[in-house]
Amino acid sequence: MRGALVLLACVLLAGCARQPLLPDAAHCVAPEPATLLVRSGDTRLVVRSERQGDEPVFVALDMLGSPLFSARQEGAALKVQSSGLYRGPDAVSLLQGLSWWQIRERITAQCAGASGLELITEERGLTLNRGPVVVWQWRADQPQRFDLPEAGISVKVDEASS
Repeated sequence: MRGALVLLACVLLAGCARQPLLPDAAHCVAPEPATLLVRSGDTRLVVRSERQGDEPVFVALDMLGSPLFSARQEGAALKVQSSGLYRGPDAVSLLQGLSWWQIRERITAQCAGASGLELITEERGLTLNRGPVVVWQWRADQPQRFDLPEAGISVKVDEASS
């Protein structure tokens, strides 16, 4: 029984460690509302992000305009409601990564630290780490792309006209 509890705790912690968290609203510049074309593997989405009060809200549509999922922040977590048609990468990880991508030019060490992450700034790009684990990565030579290495997600983003 004790072994099963330890295994369950490890699985739960491993799942939490993969998510890069949302930028902390008190310490980070809020992403601007945007309509983005998102591609990850075979998945193509239109994602609309906006703020309702102080909280981010997201809606994802397929390329025909059918809703796939929506999400809103509740405390430190995102609550996702999915249509069941969505077959792409984990929606929470995708939206968290997208939120960091939207503020990539304005991420500070204080902003990252408030979300429990360490910002590594290099000439070639930015990395957000949780301890030794890279959870989000952006490269200047591919500015429309970000990676979530621990989650195995690579995303290309294009801004669409609203």
